[in-house]
Amino acid sequence: MLSNLLEASGLTPGRDFVVQARSRDAEGRELIPDVVVHLPGGRAVVVDSKVSLTAFTAYAASEDADERHTQLRAHIDSVRRHVGELSAKQYDKRVEGVIGYVLMFIPSEAAYIAAVENDRLLATDA
Repeated sequence: MLSNLLEASGLTPGRDFVVQARSRDAEGRELIPDVVVHLPGGRAVVVDSKVSLTAFTAYAASEDADERHTQLRAHIDSVRRHVGELSAKQYDKRVEGVIGYVLMFIPSEAAYIAAVENDRLLATDA
Protein backbone atom coordinates (compact mmCIF):
# COMPACT_ATOMS: atom_id res chain seq x y z
CA MET A 1 0.00 0.00 0.00
CA LEU A 2 2.82 2.41 0.88
CA SER A 3 4.64 1.70 -2.38
CA ASN A 4 1.43 2.23 -4.36
CA LEU A 5 0.80 5.51 -2.56
CA LEU A 6 4.30 6.76 -3.33
CA GLU A 7 3.96 5.79 -7.00
CA ALA A 8 0.53 7.44 -7.21
CA SER A 9 2.22 10.58 -5.85
CA GLY A 10 4.47 10.61 -8.90
CA LEU A 11 7.55 9.03 -7.33
CA THR A 12 9.49 6.39 -9.24
CA PRO A 13 10.70 3.21 -7.51
CA GLY A 14 14.49 2.89 -7.57
CA ARG A 15 14.97 6.56 -8.35
CA ASP A 16 12.80 8.53 -5.92
CA PHE A 17 12.39 5.80 -3.32
CA VAL A 18 13.81 2.39 -2.45
CA VAL A 19 11.80 -0.38 -0.81
CA GLN A 20 13.71 -2.31 1.87
CA ALA A 21 17.06 -0.64 1.26
CA ARG A 22 19.74 -2.52 3.17
CA SER A 23 22.48 -0.94 5.23
CA ARG A 24 24.52 -1.80 8.33
CA ASP A 25 24.79 0.02 11.62
CA ALA A 26 28.06 0.72 13.46
CA GLU A 27 27.88 -2.71 15.13
CA GLY A 28 27.47 -4.44 11.76
CA ARG A 29 23.77 -5.31 12.21
CA GLU A 30 21.72 -5.19 9.04
CA LEU A 31 19.10 -2.44 8.88
CA ILE A 32 16.20 -2.78 6.46
CA PRO A 33 13.88 0.22 6.57
CA ASP A 34 10.61 -0.34 4.72
CA VAL A 35 11.10 2.64 2.41
CA VAL A 36 13.76 5.31 1.96
CA VAL A 37 12.44 8.30 0.03
CA HIS A 38 15.17 10.34 -1.66
CA LEU A 39 14.87 14.11 -1.29
CA PRO A 40 16.72 16.89 -3.10
CA GLY A 41 20.22 17.69 -1.91
CA GLY A 42 21.18 14.12 -1.06
CA ARG A 43 18.75 13.96 1.84
CA ALA A 44 16.32 11.16 2.58
CA VAL A 45 13.42 10.19 4.81
CA VAL A 46 12.80 6.71 6.21
CA VAL A 47 9.20 5.50 6.20
CA ASP A 48 8.22 2.47 8.26
CA SER A 49 4.90 0.69 7.72
CA LYS A 50 4.77 -2.27 10.11
CA VAL A 51 1.73 -1.29 12.17
CA SER A 52 -0.61 -3.97 13.48
CA LEU A 53 -4.29 -3.17 12.95
CA THR A 54 -5.62 -6.26 14.75
CA ALA A 55 -6.87 -4.39 17.83
CA PHE A 56 -8.25 -1.55 15.70
CA THR A 57 -10.21 -4.03 13.58
CA ALA A 58 -11.64 -5.61 16.75
CA TYR A 59 -12.47 -2.14 18.09
CA ALA A 60 -14.29 -1.16 14.90
CA ALA A 61 -16.21 -4.44 14.73
CA SER A 62 -17.29 -4.59 18.37
CA GLU A 63 -20.78 -3.55 19.42
CA ASP A 64 -20.05 -3.85 23.16
CA ALA A 65 -18.92 -0.55 24.73
CA ASP A 66 -16.55 -2.20 27.21
CA GLU A 67 -14.99 -4.35 24.49
CA ARG A 68 -14.63 -1.31 22.21
CA HIS A 69 -12.84 0.57 24.99
CA THR A 70 -10.53 -2.40 25.66
CA GLN A 71 -9.70 -2.83 21.96
CA LEU A 72 -9.16 0.91 21.45
CA ARG A 73 -6.73 0.94 24.37
CA ALA A 74 -4.97 -2.11 22.87
CA HIS A 75 -4.75 -0.32 19.50
CA ILE A 76 -3.24 2.79 21.08
CA ASP A 77 -0.79 0.63 23.05
CA SER A 78 0.16 -1.17 19.83
CA VAL A 79 0.85 2.12 18.04
CA ARG A 80 2.87 3.41 21.00
CA ARG A 81 4.84 0.15 21.17
CA HIS A 82 5.61 0.44 17.47
CA VAL A 83 6.75 4.05 17.92
CA GLY A 84 9.14 2.85 20.61
CA GLU A 85 10.45 -0.01 18.49
CA LEU A 86 10.93 2.30 15.53
CA SER A 87 12.70 4.88 17.67
CA ALA A 88 15.06 2.23 19.03
CA LYS A 89 16.23 1.43 15.48
CA GLN A 90 17.65 4.97 15.23
CA TYR A 91 17.27 5.12 11.46
CA ASP A 92 17.66 8.88 11.74
CA LYS A 93 21.26 8.32 12.86
CA ARG A 94 22.10 5.22 10.84
CA VAL A 95 20.85 5.79 7.30
CA GLU A 96 22.95 8.19 5.27
CA GLY A 97 21.37 11.57 4.55
CA VAL A 98 18.25 10.94 6.62
CA ILE A 99 16.56 14.05 7.95
CA GLY A 100 16.04 14.32 11.72
CA TYR A 101 13.00 12.09 11.98
CA VAL A 102 11.38 8.92 10.65
CA LEU A 103 7.81 8.67 9.36
CA MET A 104 5.54 5.88 10.55
CA PHE A 105 2.95 4.96 7.93
CA ILE A 106 -0.40 3.77 9.31
CA PRO A 107 -2.31 2.26 6.39
CA SER A 108 -5.71 3.35 7.67
CA GLU A 109 -6.70 6.95 8.26
CA ALA A 110 -9.45 5.80 10.64
CA ALA A 111 -6.91 3.86 12.72
CA TYR A 112 -4.60 6.87 12.88
CA ILE A 113 -7.42 9.24 13.86
CA ALA A 114 -8.75 6.85 16.51
CA ALA A 115 -5.30 6.62 18.08
CA VAL A 116 -4.44 10.34 18.13
CA GLU A 117 -7.92 11.51 19.14
CA ASN A 118 -7.98 9.13 22.09
CA ASP A 119 -4.40 9.67 23.21
CA ARG A 120 -3.72 13.39 22.93
CA LEU A 121 0.00 12.98 23.65
CA LEU A 122 0.62 10.23 21.09
CA ALA A 123 1.66 12.45 18.18
CA THR A 124 3.81 14.67 20.38
CA ASP A 125 5.46 11.70 22.08
CA ALA A 126 6.14 10.06 18.74
